[in-house]
Amino acid sequence: MKKNIIIQPKSIMKLYVNPLLTEEEAEKLSGGFVDITHCNIIIDYDCDVYDRQTGKPIMKFRKNAIDDKTCNVAFDNLKKKSQDWANNRGASAGSLSVKDNIVWNKTIVDKDGKPIDPNIPRYSAHYLLKDGRVSARSISVSAQSNAIGFYDTGRPPCRETTFTRNQVGKWKRSIPFIREVDKVFKKAMPREYSKQYNFGHMRSELMIADTAFSTVTINWNFRTAVHKDVGDYRKGFGVLAILEEGEYAGGYTIFPRYGIAFDARQGDVIMMDVHEWHCNSEMRIEGGVYAPNAPKHTATKDGGRLACVFYLREKIPLCPAMKKETKHYVVAVLTYKRYEMFKKQTHKFLLKRKVPPDKIYVFVADEDEKLKYEEVLEEGTYKEIIVGVPGAAQQREFISDYFDEGQFIVYADDDCKDLTEMVDKKSSTRVGNVDAFIRYMFSELIKNNLYIWGVSAVDNPFFMNAGLSTNLKFIVGVFYGIINRKTATFLNPFNGEPENLKCSHNSKDDILQTLKYFLCDGGVLRCNYVAPKTKYWDVPGGMTAFMPDRKSKALEDCKWLKEHYPKMIIKTRTKKNGHSDVLLNYRYRTKACFIKQDSTQLGSQEEEVVEQ
Repeated sequence: MKKNIIIQPKSIMKLYVNPLLTEEEAEKLSGGFVDITHCNIIIDYDCDVYDRQTGKPIMKFRKNAIDDKTCNVAFDNLKKKSQDWANNRGASAGSLSVKDNIVWNKTIVDKDGKPIDPNIPRYSAHYLLKDGRVSARSISVSAQSNAIGFYDTGRPPCRETTFTRNQVGKWKRSIPFIREVDKVFKKAMPREYSKQYNFGHMRSELMIADTAFSTVTINWNFRTAVHKDVGDYRKGFGVLAILEEGEYAGGYTIFPRYGIAFDARQGDVIMMDVHEWHCNSEMRIEGGVYAPNAPKHTATKDGGRLACVFYLREKIPLCPAMKKETKHYVVAVLTYKRYEMFKKQTHKFLLKRKVPPDKIYVFVADEDEKLKYEEVLEEGTYKEIIVGVPGAAQQREFISDYFDEGQFIVYADDDCKDLTEMVDKKSSTRVGNVDAFIRYMFSELIKNNLYIWGVSAVDNPFFMNAGLSTNLKFIVGVFYGIINRKTATFLNPFNGEPENLKCSHNSKDDILQTLKYFLCDGGVLRCNYVAPKTKYWDVPGGMTAFMPDRKSKALEDCKWLKEHYPKMIIKTRTKKNGHSDVLLNYRYRTKACFIKQDSTQLGSQEEEVVEQ
């Protein structure tokens, strides 16, 4: 037999191993339990393990990867939920003990209602209801194991889990821990991470923050039987991180086919191919069960192991785009040195048109500005005043970073007085319920599988039209909405270069944003019969305060836009008032140019090969 080869880059050991069991031999262990007596290698140090025959990574272990403070906060917020009992864990909970087709006083049957052979091991089964019908859901051995985050199946499918929906405070306080685990995964396995991240973020609104995970299963002192995970992304990796209190012995993570065990403790992270057979060894807690070959740790009465398994559900990208009710939007108002104007115009208009105050976020440039707006605005008429950054484009970018991925955001300028709706080509009226209009536009955005909506730029019914459109039309920055995406990337077809959705040209950032979203998604949604009531030029404060030479800057930016997006722009033009603009080519068509992250740009470690 050939020697195993260990490659040791810096302080991370790399271990290439041969399987001890064939796939068929390992499958016979399914639903049963093995202990570390089955293993000839126990790892509790930084190590990467590969299948020597295929070269594929099996697992990577990082010791003390997450600091105690972050772990303890997560533990405090997740412990109670992890201790709830569930009977839907399948093979991981072990075989059902069936006697006379009765389990937990329920008559057990298969999905067709036929009796089950007690001599054939089963991990789940259906049961008969009182009226004799077969249950829709199956049950398995009970375990303290629960899913949090988002889920692709169930009733209803494509949803937040109950914990994420109902325990909002605890969920948010757990996010920093999830993000830290995500960073470890990204650093240790950049290519695998990129593939999983991009697959999941086809539906970003069902992903946890800006991570590669949709779901976390939290297990309390749960000894899993030999199993393979199902329902998760088949080309992805599961990530295990441990939280704990007190002391316990055992609880090793075992890969029986390779004879390898990992002694993961608080703050340790294992990235593993969960489609390989794996399980846990017994745990010893004072007064509990004993793990015979785990003398390393001293057990106490209060010992507890909270294992967090992070993964991506396989069907998340197949979910319909709408994962949040359209009522869950926010209005982000960008304002600068327009204290009274904002109060009497935009703020008054939003409240009067039925936008709830708790949806209104006011973004200002600095602390002095915040104090002045707090003096002017009545408490309770807005959600929060937030110090961002100077500059319109920079502030929009700050707002996107401030809110979660997938958040519905309405951007409103501080000089938007109202929204008007065309009656006919000679008359218009006010949009009476702006809250309902916003929700309608997000609903239509989702139906069209797009990510930005806007309104007509000119408050003149003669230049407005009926209906919605998805072709290349200007989305004016005065009032528009997006489904927030922080890392979306697309290919510019005119130069072949990848671009993101960030816009750096202050004077024409809304035109640039229109072009970028159109290329990324293949369209932009515009309501052609609604327009903002505003004054575009020569209003004190706002953008003018940051750009005194606005006219020359606008001309320069228009030329840049024409150069970089030639077929999308018919021409640049300078109006009689000296302000420059561009005429968009509404006939321009393109397929969505959204692209995946380029994993080839991610770094790799230097390695030194050692025979052992």
